[in-house]
Amino acid sequence: MPPGTDYYAVLGISRACSSRELQAAYRNLAIRTHPVRGGDTADFDAVTEAYEVLTDAEHKAVFDAFGEVALKEGVPDGDGGTLGGSYRYSADPQALFEAFFGVANPFEAVVAEAQYKAKGGDGLRNPAESRNVYVEVTLEELATSQPKPVQVGPRSLPLALSPRYSDGEALLFKEDGSGMGDITLVLQVAPHAAFTLVGKTLHCARTLTVLESLVGCVVELPLPDGRVLKVPVNDVVAPGYTKTVPGEGMGGGDLVISFDIKFPTVLSLDQKSLLKAALGACCRCCRCRCCCSGWCCSGGCCCCMLLLLRLLLHGSWCCGC
Repeated sequence: MPPGTDYYAVLGISRACSSRELQAAYRNLAIRTHPVRGGDTADFDAVTEAYEVLTDAEHKAVFDAFGEVALKEGVPDGDGGTLGGSYRYSADPQALFEAFFGVANPFEAVVAEAQYKAKGGDGLRNPAESRNVYVEVTLEELATSQPKPVQVGPRSLPLALSPRYSDGEALLFKEDGSGMGDITLVLQVAPHAAFTLVGKTLHCARTLTVLESLVGCVVELPLPDGRVLKVPVNDVVAPGYTKTVPGEGMGGGDLVISFDIKFPTVLSLDQKSLLKAALGACCRCCRCRCCCSGWCCSGGCCCCMLLLLRLLLHGSWCCGC
């Protein structure tokens, strides 16, 4: 758009126009100049830029007083500073079109307007009706309450995230006078490498060795909020076992850990014999397996269990003596 353009002239309205007249002008020209309907891309951009400026109170004030050059390049304010100079065209006319009409296809917009008029409307339906804008967020952003401003056309929506929010959370922003109407931001939680969020419950999975599943361990979990949580596992863990940690999910929800067991793929004959002895009847043969024969209980199976644990820890049933 060349310097000195009159945005009011682009939209065919007067400087004394109302916000309703401004909306009507954009509505008609955006549909007419949309490239999908055969309109010129440059005209579509010009209409979008004019509407962006005139629906923003600060930009409109600078433009009304000093014109387009001051809006984009700034003018001295008399105190050593500069007025204006902050505006840059978004160069995304389709985003503004979708935010305004609630649809991407201009033909759908025409049909929707016609249907509204047929029901007794005046063709200036509030563009906010049934308008949702989907925003992808990460678990880390939610857990740390990071601010995430969202730009919808000329409006910048101050989205303040919170661990209390769940996937699909809908946050309403009321009309602010820009002509964009009410906007509902719908949060979509991005897939995470380690966690799944269901409501406010965090789910994750961990794999234990056979030894860890039998004698217990401490599982370390790096959480989305940056903390490392140490979870003691003292029960005997079978495949499919889950452990719930209250309050360590999102927004006071629970953390649920699902466990799997990593079994060896190959066992030697000696290892199989030890397993049978430890988990079944005592083999009564510990004295011939290791010189530490004092561990044999001569009838129970505790000696075989000790040998099994040594086997799992060190890959050998012998103590090395």
